[in-house]
Amino acid sequence: LGQESTDLTPPDLDNPADITYIEGTNDNIITWTLGDKNPHVYNITRDGAIFVSDTSWINGSVSINVDGLTTGNYIFTITVFDRFGNLRQDDVLVSVIAIQTESTTIHTQTESTTIPTQTESIAIPASAPVLPINIIWMLLGIVVPVTILRSKQKI
Repeated sequence: LGQESTDLTPPDLDNPADITYIEGTNDNIITWTLGDKNPHVYNITRDGAIFVSDTSWINGSVSINVDGLTTGNYIFTITVFDRFGNLRQDDVLVSVIAIQTESTTIHTQTESTTIPTQTESIAIPASAPVLPINIIWMLLGIVVPVTILRSKQKI
């Protein structure tokens, strides 16, 4: 009922843009728009392996979420069939890239330490004067008592 006796026309299928996203981000979705007088099923593969199998469809759109992939490139292929065996395919390349981080470098007189950060880089040159804490305490230990003694002598 409602089907043509012979249908040699493959289903309509758009070609969405390839996707590039940073690993760990969300809401990365491929959406295909498809249509036919006699829709039947579709399959989606990821790098040739079944991702979605023999799912019925009606005219409209099909969406899949591609979150959670590790760094690398993936090809998602949809194959759309009508009831007469006509088919159409489309590939979408999904590229997942690693998070880029910068580093902060802190220099002392004898060594250098690199600390990963997300946004800034601060460098303190090795030639910057650095007083060891024990010298600071020693100076405070001499200056404070001498100052107290001098103030008592004036009284």
